[in-house]
Amino acid sequence: MNTADAEMTTTVATSWFGVMANWFRPTKGTLFSPAADILMAGGASIIFFAIVQIFVNRAGSIFLWSWAVYYAAFIVNYPHFAASYLLMYQDARAGFRDFGGNRTFALKLWWAGVLVPLGLLMYFVFALTQSSSLQMGYLANAMFFFVGWHYIKQIFGCVIVLSSAKKVYYTKWERWSLLTALYSLWMISFVGVNLYGGTTSYYGISYTSLTLLGGLMTAFYVLLLVSTATTVILLARKALAGQRPPVSALVAIVAIYVWYLPALAHPFYYYIIPFFHSLQYLLFVLAYKRNSSVVRAFAAEPNVRLTRPAKHSLGIITTLGSLAFIVIPAAIILGAMTAGQSGSLETGIYTWFGVLSQVPTASWVTTLGVLLVAGAGLYVLRSFAKRNAVGAFTHFFVKAVLLGIIMFSVLPTMLDILGKTGALPGPFSYNQVIFGTSLYLFFVTIFINIHHYFIDNVIWKRNNPYIRSMMTTPE
Repeated sequence: MNTADAEMTTTVATSWFGVMANWFRPTKGTLFSPAADILMAGGASIIFFAIVQIFVNRAGSIFLWSWAVYYAAFIVNYPHFAASYLLMYQDARAGFRDFGGNRTFALKLWWAGVLVPLGLLMYFVFALTQSSSLQMGYLANAMFFFVGWHYIKQIFGCVIVLSSAKKVYYTKWERWSLLTALYSLWMISFVGVNLYGGTTSYYGISYTSLTLLGGLMTAFYVLLLVSTATTVILLARKALAGQRPPVSALVAIVAIYVWYLPALAHPFYYYIIPFFHSLQYLLFVLAYKRNSSVVRAFAAEPNVRLTRPAKHSLGIITTLGSLAFIVIPAAIILGAMTAGQSGSLETGIYTWFGVLSQVPTASWVTTLGVLLVAGAGLYVLRSFAKRNAVGAFTHFFVKAVLLGIIMFSVLPTMLDILGKTGALPGPFSYNQVIFGTSLYLFFVTIFINIHHYFIDNVIWKRNNPYIRSMMTTPE
């Protein structure tokens, strides 16, 4: 190779590296970065869907894959739930008292933040006092009903917000057409698992699915076909008129079809859908926390040009976010699939806490100790967060990961051990013959899921003054 060829090769390599690097940099008109917007909004799930459909045998062993999904949940799924709690009870806490300035939003916060969780807790206690596995199972029915509503509402929000970042807006008819298609997908999914009735177990609690008419599937498929065709036509006309929806918004729409259409179902892919839904949610949390951390640290105003140090912090945070929620989860999944599994976090907690629970008062002392250690760790992180924008951003997501582990693993495991050994007061020490061995894991999982749906229906609304102005990338 002569000197000219070598220089040309170097120039091409450098230009390709520059293009790829720019894809992961904060850019005006995106939420987080061009690559993150596309991959996290649904692009990664579509790519993975194609890989699974082509290369993964449907009849193969799901053992290693289930462990890969289990580990990925600790870095994506659980933090996405914890983040919604932090956004409501931390970032928007002043809104609970703002009846004079924003009465509607304050009432919605009280509904989702106080009344809904109180209602769920009251129903749980009722089912316990009735010693009824049947009554407890209705919570599972409720969760599986609301999850579809939550998924399609998030997809719709993705399309609207990602498009508005590019100054692309939708007419009333375009919105209705897309919503009709999304709701049809939800109903097809819901009716599909409730056609024949039958009893299923969820964490040891039995619940009975509905027996719906088969004609409903046909009706919703027809509605889906018509609304999808209408949406495609309207979006094509919009693009020809110069209002082309961004790729990130389009992949979000395609993703929900891949997740929900029964004809495309794959047993392996089914397990990973909640992961991709959580990844999509975290795109919005990442954008909000990055922008708000930079704006507050540098005392800037939203949509005002940032100083050079502020832009530098914006770039660092974008890199950290991409590593934390795109690169690291992918590495965890690949590593777990190839390394095998010898134990889980719940198993370790159960063994450790189960031994201590045999010693009088030790279980309660240990419970208090775990909570104090977690609180001290978060306090140290909080002091670090006050130093700069990168610290504030890091603090939020480390806290979300820790809270996710506590909520989904540590807390329910300890409660189940205390409940089965009779250490909890009154009906909270449950009968294993009736409720199985993981009642609190069942309830905490369902409680957080259902409550999360209601939190999001308030937090990610236009009348939320704590988030609205911080969703677009600062200049």
